[in-house]
Amino acid sequence: MCWSTFVEEYGFNQRRIELIHMLQAELAVIASKGWAYRVYIFGSFIKEPLRAVPGDIDVLLSISQPFGAERWYQAGRADLHIKHIVMSADPSTPATLRAGKTAQEMISVFNEGCQLTGEKARIDGDGSDLVELI
Repeated sequence: MCWSTFVEEYGFNQRRIELIHMLQAELAVIASKGWAYRVYIFGSFIKEPLRAVPGDIDVLLSISQPFGAERWYQAGRADLHIKHIVMSADPSTPATLRAGKTAQEMISVFNEGCQLTGEKARIDGDGSDLVELI
């Protein structure tokens, strides 16, 4: 889904717009470093019935960054939940050419992580409760 459609469909009040702008700011930092990414939104932000005032926005984010690169994100943000997925690639491959993890790979990693930590969160295996932003 393109950003304008996402904002039109899910940004129907001030809190939702705030969360969308917060995510866009994080992605802008990633893009400014020349890193490619894939981003999927899930959870109550997009799942029916939509919460009028969501507490957070849940994101699966796959970033193609050089090995050992510094963190870009702010730790401890309560309203932006990012699940980090480590990607492997030949270090000589430019970050812009590295493929991001597929939705299915990201769902699997997320669900396994939640199961290991005892979290009750889960994404359906078919990806129907995800929105990919492009």
